[in-house]
Amino acid sequence: MPQEMPLPPSTLDVQTAGPSPAAAQSNASYAAHTPLELSIVENTAGFDALVAEWNDLHERADSGVFQSFPWLRGWWRHFGERFPRRLLHLVIIRGRKELIAVLPLFIQVTRLNALASTRTLRFIGKGISDCLDVIVRPGCETEVAEILATHIAGLARTLDAIDLTEIPDDSLLRHRLVGELASRGLKPTLEICDNCPRLTLGADWEETLAGTSGDFRRKLRARERRLHEHAKISFETIESPESLDAAMDDFVALHQERLTGKVGRGIYHEDGMENFHREVCSEFLARGWLFLSFKIMDGRRVFANCYYFHKQRVYCHLGGAIDVGEAWNHSPGIVLESHCIRESLRRGATVYDFLRGTEPYKYRFGAVNVPLWSIAINKRRVKTAALGTVGALCSKAKKCVIMLFSFLVMRGQGLNPR
Repeated sequence: MPQEMPLPPSTLDVQTAGPSPAAAQSNASYAAHTPLELSIVENTAGFDALVAEWNDLHERADSGVFQSFPWLRGWWRHFGERFPRRLLHLVIIRGRKELIAVLPLFIQVTRLNALASTRTLRFIGKGISDCLDVIVRPGCETEVAEILATHIAGLARTLDAIDLTEIPDDSLLRHRLVGELASRGLKPTLEICDNCPRLTLGADWEETLAGTSGDFRRKLRARERRLHEHAKISFETIESPESLDAAMDDFVALHQERLTGKVGRGIYHEDGMENFHREVCSEFLARGWLFLSFKIMDGRRVFANCYYFHKQRVYCHLGGAIDVGEAWNHSPGIVLESHCIRESLRRGATVYDFLRGTEPYKYRFGAVNVPLWSIAINKRRVKTAALGTVGALCSKAKKCVIMLFSFLVMRGQGLNPR
């Protein structure tokens, strides 16, 4: 992850529109008159059974692609259920048997020694996901925050730590849950853990570009002209399932090529990551959410962006490139980004979210920082501490016994132990 730089402050005027006043009033009335009940899903069969309800709630809620069922179920399939020390803990809240909220969590069990293990509560999706959050029906936030806080406060007695990261700036977890946890005797720490530069799009490309500096506009036009003079340039966006597999082959290769040279390795070095991302992209394409674009130079795909489009927002997730020699002098990546912004406008996008990372080019397009937050509670249980100490002492004693036994054996054989 790129290191943060001192950049423009966060602003909150780039959020997508929430429910209409009439819908919000209806939802608030629903929450006020409907008793809500909490349950926990701890197995994959229960996870799978939620698909239809989850999809419906996700469309009603102000939630992004990283809270969608395909994304989180895919993550759990590849990075959760295969590991016996990761325990599913989906928090489900219902009203009149209708799904009201989902908090997608798991418990990470980490072995300290033969006697002790720690238990840490984390988000499903941790790592590859750029924002993680509760999914909640609009108008039910206050009641949901209270119920979640009561559950987590009780669960905390069986945990050694709570580590919830990449929480959006406008999340009820940040604005309401932290206070509710504190009122129940816990001591949560709320901190900014990263920034997502975000661009509010204008009505068209010219209006969007007007928000940038005059120097940037002049250089962008010059770069586009020189790049077209240097090579035959075209752009391609993947729209058919038949072309997706080959496109993903090229994207994976471009991503690994670019990131291996830039930061040492791309994300696909991790076991299961490529299969996970291919599955998600296939599902997103079927839903009309995939925005996979290539820049083609002289008939060859040389740059790529794997973005997602959902609820008038573009999520700029991953990119890739190969060495294009002298063409680097004309900033081909910036030119591809400008093409993607134009295409986003054509699709009706109002927000262009660059997601995590504070690379300078994002701010040249006019993006501003919107922070991501973390909620942490560290409270190692007495049981864990005691067993950890006993286990460590036993381990040291075992080593001493082995050394003593070796000494006596060598001495009995007439050897000179050293």
